Amino acid sequence: MSKEINIPEIGIVKITKKRGVKRMTLSVRPLRPVNVTIPHSISFSAAESFVLEKKDWIIRNQEKLSEREDKRTKFTPQTIFKTKERELVFIPSDKTQIRITKSYIKVEYINEDELLTEENQDYIRNGIIEALRIEAKAYIPERTEFLAKKFKFTYSKVSVRNAK
Repeated sequence: MSKEINIPEIGIVKITKKRGVKRMTLSVRPLRPVNVTIPHSISFSAAESFVLEKKDWIIRNQEKLSEREDKRTKFTPQTIFKTKERELVFIPSDKTQIRITKSYIKVEYINEDELLTEENQDYIRNGIIEALRIEAKAYIPERTEFLAKKFKFTYSKVSVRNAK
């Protein structure tokens, strides 16, 4: 069971009751409403009071997140972006998709306004991450083998992950 409330200066706050939850938790994440998870035994009004009590903390963290979001690259057809082996190119098309070739990360898009939506920006970022992953999987095992021979060490496996 959940409820959404609108608090001035904060915006939408989503309060969710969950079974098995033992305490109230509050999270502020980019591009999402403030989220409060509460045990079934706590009322929505008590959760709302909790949010109002933490209002200053929420506002501070929303400001930090918005500063970080403002610094994120907005990918447009004018954006110049290159990896070690590939270049990002934009191609007008009848549907939005990404194709990774040997030399390019091709972003096909319907129109520039749609390209700027947060969903499509994330889609482009994920395409770039996938291209970087492909390049890393080609380069890192070979480089690790070279360094293992040079410095006389052994290893069992090499993996590429998207750690934060």
